[in-house]
Amino acid sequence: MEKYIQLVNAYSKFIPLEFLSILEKEDILQLHLGDMVKKEMTVFYTDIRSFTTISESLTPEENIVFLNSYLKKAVPIISKNGGFIDKFIGDAILAVFPKSVDDAVQTGIDLIHMLRNYNLNELSEKNYKIKVNIGINSGEMMIGVIGNDNRMECTVISDTVNTAARLEEIGKEYGTYITISNYAIANLEEFERFHFRFLDRLKVRGKEILVPIYEVFDCDRPEVIEKKIDTKLIFEQGVLHYIQKEYNKSFDKFVEVLKINPDDKAALFYLHRAAHYMTYGFSETLLQTEKLIVWTKDYEIGIFVIDEQHKKLVEIINELHKAISDKMETGVTYRILQQLNEYTLAHFSIEEEIMKKIKYPEFDLHKAMHGSFIDKVNRFKDDYLAGKKLSGEIMVFLREWLTNHILHSDKDGIGKFYFQNF
Repeated sequence: MEKYIQLVNAYSKFIPLEFLSILEKEDILQLHLGDMVKKEMTVFYTDIRSFTTISESLTPEENIVFLNSYLKKAVPIISKNGGFIDKFIGDAILAVFPKSVDDAVQTGIDLIHMLRNYNLNELSEKNYKIKVNIGINSGEMMIGVIGNDNRMECTVISDTVNTAARLEEIGKEYGTYITISNYAIANLEEFERFHFRFLDRLKVRGKEILVPIYEVFDCDRPEVIEKKIDTKLIFEQGVLHYIQKEYNKSFDKFVEVLKINPDDKAALFYLHRAAHYMTYGFSETLLQTEKLIVWTKDYEIGIFVIDEQHKKLVEIINELHKAISDKMETGVTYRILQQLNEYTLAHFSIEEEIMKKIKYPEFDLHKAMHGSFIDKVNRFKDDYLAGKKLSGEIMVFLREWLTNHILHSDKDGIGKFYFQNF
């Protein structure tokens, strides 16, 4: 009997007892190929950001140690909240929550909080900071035994699982920790426990209707949560304008959001997309060409929102260079100039708001530099509209002004002041 108990305990590490319970089996010996049950449940899918980059710098042995150190902390959080592991897929975890969506959402929040503490306090010199994305979806799914007579396993099969994996993946684009479907939100038992905001609509394979998706932001730092609550209405208005292809209105809304919350990665993502479509329409993109400015880490000042907006300005100037070099039609070139003007105004207003908040001593001088640049860009735009060609000298000016401003006024100025004082 003792040997039998040991055997059952050993098998339970490979086939969770929760599977047996759902399949209404008393022990593993009662499982047969083809056993199945259809049940409404919640899927929780998560994986480590940039794991390929991390794993390439580790030996096979170090990879196993790295993953196990993470899973040793992550899995108990899933179990504590009423979930169980369906499978590990490399660095990814597919977990199932049979009771409620609330359990899955709370697991995501607890997991992010645990990793934030782990990254701050428990990393050795050789460890990498672990950041994850999480996708949560609910729906009807089939849980059953698959394989053949020689090799069987219990698993969950459903489009619900595929959508959860898509939600996890899309979170990397928007910079969100937890992305959840409207199906899952509709099944929450205590909706008021959590904070959400509408993020987008997702095209799901095999379905014509787009699925509304949301960000859960209770896992953010307290000050970020407060700012996301304050800007929720503006953010969601920006998303709706974007969906309706009202890109100018969308752009303006996300500028408002970023002035209040410069760390809002989803707002920054939308700001960039809206800026692009304001110029090129929904499907047009410029072809690759030799770049006037090549972005490198040397240009990073260390403040995320400013660095990301600098990258976008570099991209716009490179697009203008492409338009001039390829002698594109006047309308295209003018729209790029217009985009440069509007995006620069938005960037400067956000950067100036940050300078005010940190009480940057050179604020007035820095703002004057911004004003001078805007005046020049407006002059280029007006001259071009009046029929004057854009010369190579103008592109040299744009390149030299932006790179010098980033490296000296921003990096040596704002960047150094920020990190010395904050």
